[in-house]
Amino acid sequence: MVDLPGLIYEGPPLDEAELAAAALPENFAGLLRQVNGFVCLHGGFHVRGICREPAWHALSTVTEGPRALHTHYRSVRLGDLPFGEECLGDQFLLRDGEVHRLYAESDQIEALSIGLGTFLDGLASEAIFELPDFLYDWYSQGRLTADKAVHVYPPFVAAKPDSGYSFAPVPRLELLDYHFELSNQIRDLPDGARVRFKVTE
Repeated sequence: MVDLPGLIYEGPPLDEAELAAAALPENFAGLLRQVNGFVCLHGGFHVRGICREPAWHALSTVTEGPRALHTHYRSVRLGDLPFGEECLGDQFLLRDGEVHRLYAESDQIEALSIGLGTFLDGLASEAIFELPDFLYDWYSQGRLTADKAVHVYPPFVAAKPDSGYSFAPVPRLELLDYHFELSNQIRDLPDGARVRFKVTE
């Protein structure tokens, strides 16, 4: 098991029959046999596990049913394995043995050209992705629990606001649904298009 800092959640006990039925790549299955998914970096990164509950942690939530990523994002293929997500909602997939990053707001995918082991080894490094500097404070204050991620407004795909961004902790599945809707609405817009965001409670 990779020694990752800020471990705040480990998944429930693994059911070997469910693991076998999932037909996962051996390197990811081997990881789940050690720990059935986790949230590390004080909420900065989430690796999903094989379980039925909690739904936010279950790999099946994003591979089948109404929240399957491949049904919401054109850039995601049916055979992709969405093993994890960073705290702002971008998804990380295994495709042909390599890690890819799905930018959740824009439905764009980037090949990182590294395998799962290398990705996990470098997880705490900002060479892979940059984490907000307030994560530890939010965690220590009880604002960011394992089942929550970070909503940003306005979205990063919009022009950077003069007043800066605002951030709020929200349930992981709520953020997932928000990104489904956002990416669906803007994916076909040309660069520089004007968009009006309606804020609701």
